[in-house]
Amino acid sequence: MFDRFLFRHSSKDYKINNVEYFLSSTNNVIVNNTNTLNTSDVFNTAVKDNLDESFKANASLYGNLKDFFKNLTSLSNINRFVNANYIDYDTINITTNVSSVSISFTAKYGHGTIDFIRIFKNPQYVTRINGFLSNEKLNGGVTFNINNDSFKGFVNLTSIDCIDNNYS
Repeated sequence: MFDRFLFRHSSKDYKINNVEYFLSSTNNVIVNNTNTLNTSDVFNTAVKDNLDESFKANASLYGNLKDFFKNLTSLSNINRFVNANYIDYDTINITTNVSSVSISFTAKYGHGTIDFIRIFKNPQYVTRINGFLSNEKLNGGVTFNINNDSFKGFVNLTSIDCIDNNYS
């Protein structure tokens, strides 16, 4: 279990430039703030037979990644990072000059829109998106925004694959 403040620091940025196999299991639970966490909310959600419905009913408690990368300003490679049971895809915003993302932001359940232009603040640095945002099962609340402008600004993108077809 972790929250969007995991890499937050009040006065400086972290020098981490590469992340691999950290928070890589889709059994992870992202909560909005571990400091204000009501343990019974998480426990009650985790023991339900139909997690999909439980996450839908309690979406405001889970999956928020807003400003997760705020203090990771040197990050350039992401591999098997920030996978979870439930992700709010509208809150993913990679503000660093990331060049490669693979098998990351994978969720069993989720909601929001997967829109690479919104997700990557600096798309000109992205060279590789492999396995990004593929999933086991989504509750129908996730859409994948694909159109003529989906990769506008990704001038150095050389590889993209493994986008799952479970999106609506």
